[in-house]
Amino acid sequence: MFDYEKTLILFGRSPYINEIKNEIPLLIQKYHTMGCNYFCESFPDVEYVVFYDDIAPKVKPESTIITNVKHYVDDTKVCYNLCRNHKNIELYTINKDFESFTTGDSKLNFCIHTPSMALNWAYKKGFETVILAGIDLIKNTPHFDADTTPDATCPNFNDSAINRARRHLTEVASRYLKIYQLNPKSDIELEKITIKELLEQ
Repeated sequence: MFDYEKTLILFGRSPYINEIKNEIPLLIQKYHTMGCNYFCESFPDVEYVVFYDDIAPKVKPESTIITNVKHYVDDTKVCYNLCRNHKNIELYTINKDFESFTTGDSKLNFCIHTPSMALNWAYKKGFETVILAGIDLIKNTPHFDADTTPDATCPNFNDSAINRARRHLTEVASRYLKIYQLNPKSDIELEKITIKELLEQ
């Protein structure tokens, strides 16, 4: 069904991750995988780690970091020490561009959320198929690994930002990549695929 070398599973941090947590290690063994932001702290064997903000997750030495060069060159940034000591790192200038992917060697386009730059990166690296897992873009939804105390905050995207991010997936990124959605309950207009299909193919 898929060419393994041209297929990437892109993990976000929606609550759906908790529904598939037992299968995630099997997916990581079988496919190329990328985790957004702090995903790698729960699933450290992910192959690639991507972050836009200066968050500095705990990344295994074998993983490749894809991040925003502006955080790397500034030694006041939290990620500076992580990045400068990591052997596998790709640094990019990030453009706020909602309508296209960039093909420039040292640039990635960004629209609202980290998965947008990850998808641009996947395209540049020759991936043709991307499966979204835990990227659901639902307002006021906590991350799967979030603090569950009553004071805990959720990602703070307004309706306009969420709608723009959704359109970016369905109308922009889908021009460059074949994108599937793993969450069967997602209402993002992308073709669905199941864990069973991924593990049995």
